[in-house]
Amino acid sequence: MKTLLEASPWAAFLFWVLWRFDQFNNRIMTESQKREERLLNDSKDREERYSQCIQRLEVCIEKVAENQRVLAEEVGHIREDIDEIKGELKQNIKT
Repeated sequence: MKTLLEASPWAAFLFWVLWRFDQFNNRIMTESQKREERLLNDSKDREERYSQCIQRLEVCIEKVAENQRVLAEEVGHIREDIDEIKGELKQNIKT
């Protein structure tokens, strides 16, 4: 009987320690879960923003490519005009 009386306070203390540990563990798990959710949401937001930036960048690249094509055509016309002028100058010099 004396052993049971002596064990009872220790059993209560052990129960209290386990209960506190369980509360602490639950709090840590909840905070960890919230942190994971927050990180996941942030990651999704970043991915969406990056996707939008990439789409805008693709549009800009297409515009630059189109401008380069137009510029190349203009340079081609200018070269043709220069060659034509050179030919006319050579004919004028010969005559």
